[in-house]
Amino acid sequence: MSLRLFDIDKHRFREVRHAWDRTRKVVRIEPWSIVVTDLDNGKNLDTVDGRRGTAVKRW
Repeated sequence: MSLRLFDIDKHRFREVRHAWDRTRKVVRIEPWSIVVTDLDNGKNLDTVDGRRGTAVKRW
């Protein structure tokens, strides 16, 4: 099977959260993922954590 057409889209899967890091500093957690979809059949090929180009490059 060969992949002809695909789409890369950002998806926010929950609200922004705040948590403490190891130094007890409050950090903002952005809950984004990148979804890769086969446009020929609409199937989700993969979901990758993050919303930057580095997440796409790893795929």
